Amino acid sequence: MNFDKTKTMAFGERNPPKKMVVEGIQLENVEKFTYLGSNMTYDLDCKKEVLVRIAKATAALKALDKIWRSKTIKLGTKLNVLNTCVFSSMLYGCETWVFTKDIEARILAFERKCYRKILGIGWSQKVSNTELYDRIGPRENLMQKTIKRKLGLFGHICRMGNDRIIKTVVFGGMEGSNKRGRPHREWLDDITGWGGGITAETKPRRSGQIAVEKHCENGIGHLRALSPRLLMMMMMKCDWSLQNIWRSENRSVIKTNQFGQISC
Repeated sequence: MNFDKTKTMAFGERNPPKKMVVEGIQLENVEKFTYLGSNMTYDLDCKKEVLVRIAKATAALKALDKIWRSKTIKLGTKLNVLNTCVFSSMLYGCETWVFTKDIEARILAFERKCYRKILGIGWSQKVSNTELYDRIGPRENLMQKTIKRKLGLFGHICRMGNDRIIKTVVFGGMEGSNKRGRPHREWLDDITGWGGGITAETKPRRSGQIAVEKHCENGIGHLRALSPRLLMMMMMKCDWSLQNIWRSENRSVIKTNQFGQISC
C-alpha cells in the first residue's frame, strides 16, 4: 500500500472529525480527487465534473481546427468526426450525472458552440439557434443522448436481482434525517422528472426479472444522493457493458424537442 498515493474523502464532510489511520500512519483527507477520469468531490456537485468535461472536449475541438476549416471535407463527415472525437469526451460518465437547469444550459451551449465552429459562424454574425439547427439537420442533441444513456442505465439496474449492491444504493434508504438546508438533487430525481412523476412501472417478462412498483419520495431515503459517484465507481470496477441497454422491447416512446425537453 502506497501511503503517499492513498487518500480518503468523506461525502458531505469537508473536514471529518475522525481520520483513518493504517499501521500508525494517518491518511490524508481530500476534498476532491480523480478516479478513472471522473472528478469526485466531497459535496457531490456534478457541475464541477461537467465543467471539466466541457474543458477537455473544448481542447479536443481546438485540436481539430484544420478539419473544421477545410472546404473539401463534407459537413456530414465533419459531424461524424465531431461526434466521435469531441462529443464522446464530453459525455464520458454522463450516466451518473445529476442534471440541473444550469448544467443542461451549459451542455447545450457547448454543443451550439461546436456547430458554429464547424459552420464557420463568427460571434459577430446574427444567426439564431433555430437557424443553426436547421443548417445542421435533424439529429440527437447532447441532452437527448444523455437522457437516453441515463434511462438505459436505470433500466439495466431495474433488471438486476435484489441482491446486487448497486440496486440497494439506488433504491435503498437510510435511517436518520438530513442536515439543515435544501436537500441535494438526487440521481433518481431526473428519472422521476423525465418519467412524469413515476420512477418506474414495469412487469416481469421472464424468470429472473422483477417488478418495480411505483414508489413515492417517502419510500426512498437520502442514500440516493450518493448514487451518482458510487455508480461511477461500481461501473468502472465491474467493467459493465452498456452497449445493449437500450433495447427495443424495453424502450419508452419519448418525444424530445431540439432543447432536450421531453413530452411523453
